Amino acid sequence: MNRTFIKPTIAWCVFLSVILVFLGGTSAAGQEIPNQVIVTFDEGTFPPGIIQSLGDSLITQIEDHFIVLVGFDRFPSVMEAVHFYEGLDVVIAAQPNRVVNIPQSHQISHGFLDDDSESYVESVSPGEYYLQTAAYQVGCPSAHETATGAGITVSIVDNGCDPAHALLQGHLLPDGYDFWSMDDDPSPDSGEVASHGTFVAGMILRAAPDVMLLPIRSFDGDGSGTVFAAAAGIEYSIDAGVDIINLSFGMDDQDALIDRGLQRAADSGIVVIASAGNDSLMEPAPFPASDSTTIAVAAVDDQDIKTAISNYGTFIDVCAPGQDLYGPFIGSDAWGYWQGTSFAAGWVSGLAALLREKHPAEAVDWIRGAIEDGCDDISAANPGMDGLLGAGRVYFPASLNLAMGACNCLLWGDVNYDDAVNPVDMVEITNYVYKAYSFSQPPPPEWNCPYERGDVNCSGGQPNPVDVVVFVNMVYKGFPAWPCAGCP
Repeated sequence: MNRTFIKPTIAWCVFLSVILVFLGGTSAAGQEIPNQVIVTFDEGTFPPGIIQSLGDSLITQIEDHFIVLVGFDRFPSVMEAVHFYEGLDVVIAAQPNRVVNIPQSHQISHGFLDDDSESYVESVSPGEYYLQTAAYQVGCPSAHETATGAGITVSIVDNGCDPAHALLQGHLLPDGYDFWSMDDDPSPDSGEVASHGTFVAGMILRAAPDVMLLPIRSFDGDGSGTVFAAAAGIEYSIDAGVDIINLSFGMDDQDALIDRGLQRAADSGIVVIASAGNDSLMEPAPFPASDSTTIAVAAVDDQDIKTAISNYGTFIDVCAPGQDLYGPFIGSDAWGYWQGTSFAAGWVSGLAALLREKHPAEAVDWIRGAIEDGCDDISAANPGMDGLLGAGRVYFPASLNLAMGACNCLLWGDVNYDDAVNPVDMVEITNYVYKAYSFSQPPPPEWNCPYERGDVNCSGGQPNPVDVVVFVNMVYKGFPAWPCAGCP
């Protein structure tokens, strides 16, 4: 893969030391970083020479895209520097570099380490990880019979993923990059939310266990980053040819540079998932979740009730589990609990990976539609919030089944197509399974279903004795129909 960034300059080393002092932990999202400006030059120009001739310093650049982070000390304010560069004929755009935060860095959703993880599954990770309620709430077991994310790459633009953790080994691509320290090691450092990116990775892998992950570090261990570092991570992910980008960060105002990357991602067929934020507010809608190119994700609990901290509003596209989640922390065998929309986004990134595996050529809007159309309605669990939680809570099997085609199974179990499920159907399926009889009636023209006729337990195969038992229970014992997602 061709890297699009030059090596750190002396100016970058000075910049990093200055910004660490400036941030002093976590600063308000959107705050200007002093003495620097982001400049986009015309293609074919030579930004380093131009900047040097003007007496300013090149901190770093997105080389193939002519986007440069410029350091200066000759202007009394950032905006004066912006206006100066905007006036140059060779400049397309100029803007301040601003603070961007991971939501968990300034809000109440802090994880805590579980020091008592004794139950292991396949010698990889605790049973609590595989068996957590969220995985069943979104239908992982059934969905994974259809897709696992094999051959799909998800980029995590965050504060790094721990390569030492047992769960992540074999899933982290070696081409990740650190745009905070400007080196090729995107491992997390220490800090209050240092495990954030690692935990997001854990949710994605639970949702899509065979995906590969491209770790991008654009934030520090306390959750602070910059517009330039975040935008650089997005551009790098696009150039790397990823399929999905997970963005679990936010700011109050739209940013032109990040927006440029989001549009380029959409044009490249990349699905971008963004967390809604954890302020428990309807307005302002945080960016990039508010951008029309992203799928904005709010968080719900195990009863499908919006979590106390999750943002909400008309900008939300879907919801996903975001409370009492269990996943990897920094350390080879460290595990713990966390909550927040950042991790809810991870589930949706995983679902997007499952859909992309099955449908590699479909457009981004098609993937979005499959995700939204497969959602469970959660309006009854959230009175007074109609239209503020998107399409509902994601349900993987329904999205995957709908993605196989508009599902029209008619009346489920009506194998002879007489608009009723009754003993006659039971005789038909029994004869089919045990006597190798053919069904009496051919499918009508409108039949379009992801399951074989008579596969009443939705196993994905030909009708068998298990289907007969399910059918007997349905017809004679009043058991409910098997919940075949996407079909009546």
